[in-house]
Amino acid sequence: FTIDRLTGDPIHVIVDNQKFIFITEIFNSPYLFGRGTRVFIVQSDNDGRYYILKDSWILASHNVSEADNIKMINKAAQSADVDPRLRKLLPQLIACDENAGSTALNRSLLLGACDNERRRRRLITGPIGDPITSYCSRVECLQAFIDITDQLNFMNGRCRLVHSDISMNNIMIVRMLPNIVVPSAVMPSGVESSVLNSDTVPWDSLKPCDKDGLHHDVPSGGGVIDLDYSHCNTLASMKRSGTLPYMAVNLLNPEIEGAGVVHRLSHDLESLCMVLIHIVRFSYGPIGTIKGALNPPTHRVSQWHHEDDLEVLEDNKKMDLKALVEKPGRFINGYWAPIIPHMQKLIK
Repeated sequence: FTIDRLTGDPIHVIVDNQKFIFITEIFNSPYLFGRGTRVFIVQSDNDGRYYILKDSWILASHNVSEADNIKMINKAAQSADVDPRLRKLLPQLIACDENAGSTALNRSLLLGACDNERRRRRLITGPIGDPITSYCSRVECLQAFIDITDQLNFMNGRCRLVHSDISMNNIMIVRMLPNIVVPSAVMPSGVESSVLNSDTVPWDSLKPCDKDGLHHDVPSGGGVIDLDYSHCNTLASMKRSGTLPYMAVNLLNPEIEGAGVVHRLSHDLESLCMVLIHIVRFSYGPIGTIKGALNPPTHRVSQWHHEDDLEVLEDNKKMDLKALVEKPGRFINGYWAPIIPHMQKLIK
């Protein structure tokens, strides 16, 4: 780091012999213990493009390399049969430093022999995205979920990797900036040129989607981030991974702890469905708006965030999912009413 001596703010950093200039901080872990993760938007001094810098302290005993897994994804994505849109939306590794620092010396001076060494890891990745809750329309939000599903399927099929921690904070909407490739699509006459020229296109000028899907491009996509817990899809772990409110139901079963947990693609997809349930349950339209009728007040789903007993949480999720299928109007806000039949099918 080069630090501004007056403000204490970082100015630039060298990662893998490349210089990156700090633009702004977008995340700073609020916890006094753990990885101390900080995330910044940075600009390459070489090509002027913008990327994400993730700076964290990981346990030296952590046997998963996020950088190696992203490299594997990037290599598989270069295959000629991979859709250019998918290739650009997948996580991309720009530079990394797996050992930018260590706590070994300082902790040994204070504590003597210490097994909890942490190593500083800096990753420069792309693309840059916005929170999934920043959607501007149902179409944009659902397209992001479709893209993320495609990416999880690609990681599982081509790289034999599972994400293992899909949650609201680990997926995003990627707006199609100039460095993002948007594939051509079948569009109504006169609309394609407007989209390519970045003009605003009124949605009522487009035909509704039919059984074959949308007949126009959506100028955004979906992406996954934070592959700290990604690993081989055949690897059995002695403990579960994930964020409890979004974790697949059968992974909450206390009996599987210590018995060897194999995290599968189906678990990632179920977690993604849990995120979508939160979207339709707690959002009423694009940020700053309330569109459609609001559902009656209920503690269902929100209680998933306040229960740390795994057995009770498992039962709560089962009951809530059953109720959501049987009485969707109690859970799904009016803005999302058009997708109620599809939500019921997903949960079933």
